[in-house]
Amino acid sequence: MRLVFRRAGQAGSLLLACIATTLIATAVLTGLTDYSREVVDVGSASAVAAAPADERSVLLRGPAGRSVADLDARGDAVRARFAGGLGGLDTRVAAAGYASGRELLDPPGTAALGADGGVLGSVMFLDGLADHAVLRAGAWPRPGARPVEAAIAEPAAAALGARVGSRLPVLDRLSGARSEIAVTGIWRPRDPTAAYWLLAPDAATGVAAQSATYGPIVVPRADFVRGFLASASAAWLVEPALRGAAPGQLTAAGRQAAALPETLPAELGFGTSAVATTRIDRLAERLTRADLVGRSALVTP
Repeated sequence: MRLVFRRAGQAGSLLLACIATTLIATAVLTGLTDYSREVVDVGSASAVAAAPADERSVLLRGPAGRSVADLDARGDAVRARFAGGLGGLDTRVAAAGYASGRELLDPPGTAALGADGGVLGSVMFLDGLADHAVLRAGAWPRPGARPVEAAIAEPAAAALGARVGSRLPVLDRLSGARSEIAVTGIWRPRDPTAAYWLLAPDAATGVAAQSATYGPIVVPRADFVRGFLASASAAWLVEPALRGAAPGQLTAAGRQAAALPETLPAELGFGTSAVATTRIDRLAERLTRADLVGRSALVTP
């Protein structure tokens, strides 16, 4: 009888030990799985942050139109097109306008002259500049001021010898009209790697590549459409919320983005004069592949 009870006690102890081992193993495996999933998610977020700007956005460029109504209509069309997002991901849209043929007369600094002896100014408007730039000196320009006020990127201000309070005489080479721009602020990008700066690629250097065009010289939108809209061009930047996106959303966003360079200008009625560029599909492909590798690693635990 004692032998039976002893064996029964041993069996009970073994059963308890097995249960305890199972619970510990389950807890460890759950922890490993959660940790591995978190590593994959952090890696995906880091890959998005490190990706080139054109892999995180869609850039559409084309004529601004002949009037304020044309410019507004084009901007409304872009925002309406992406109001439902891209691949199920929320999007935000920022716009910019670019004046053409504006020569800076007698700039105070020692900026290199162009081939024809002139220095051009990249006069533009930029949606949301104050949210993406740090003001280094002065104040942001006020709409409706006379003369027109502007904030200049720090590298361009250094090259032109401009500072807060400087006046820049401007010649419109197309019409021959002369005007003046008052410098009220000097700024630099808050995050130079942000996709936003595809709207102003010369912000980091102060001069357009292989040219004597200095800027950005940013004026309020109201002043731009009133005095610089003639023969101007415009751009719209569409940024989907890629960070934290699910693999299925990334795949859908990449698939939709891949078709946009061919279809978007015609879809919006912009004609052949507009150009759309994006490489979101490349980023989506890399992230999807990385997610598959990460999921396969989860099988081991």
